[in-house]
Amino acid sequence: MKKYTIALTLFLVSLCGIAQVTNSAISFERNGRLSLGVLQNNTAVTGVTLQLWFNTQYWIPESKILSWGNSLNIQLGNVGELVVKSADESVIFADANLASGNWTHLTLLLDSNIRLLVNNSNEQSFALSQAFKIPAEAPLLLGGGFLGRIDEVRVWDFILPAEYNRFWNNTIDSFNPQWKHLVAYWKFDQTRLSTNVYDYSGNGHNGTFSASGVKRVAV
Repeated sequence: MKKYTIALTLFLVSLCGIAQVTNSAISFERNGRLSLGVLQNNTAVTGVTLQLWFNTQYWIPESKILSWGNSLNIQLGNVGELVVKSADESVIFADANLASGNWTHLTLLLDSNIRLLVNNSNEQSFALSQAFKIPAEAPLLLGGGFLGRIDEVRVWDFILPAEYNRFWNNTIDSFNPQWKHLVAYWKFDQTRLSTNVYDYSGNGHNGTFSASGVKRVAV
């Protein structure tokens, strides 16, 4: 009985070790860019929500956090400012949390307006002359002169409501009440990231991890 108990304990410990996932992010050198591919499963009719975490090692104006064809470009402005562009329109958002060395969460609500929340607060809005639309053929790109880390990138096919605090401070799973609206979700956590960027939404937006200046790091 004693040997059986020890064996069972060791087995359970081994299961815990297998189940453990290291929380990771993507680290970018200035030459690093990572393509997340073209989003094919877009059913958005009432707007799009995009969310991500970022942390700059150095604040480098005009360095790109994210770009998406001509539809969306998020880049650093002056310290404490983000410049968000859609088509030919550009808007500057300012927030005290936008600084080097800070993990900062962005939620962009995109329809006939660009609305930006930093750490789910300080909502700022700018009206667009042409409503935002997910580009049909352009890939979603991370990086471009950006020096730092990016994590937890999500695209939703509607304007994510304020209910549940827009899930800004949570890793989510398929039990999430709005999961059906998730077009793509890159956590950058699992070990298969050594070769692939895996889309946790199940919609198959998986990219190949091959660019120089880009690597997975623990957070």
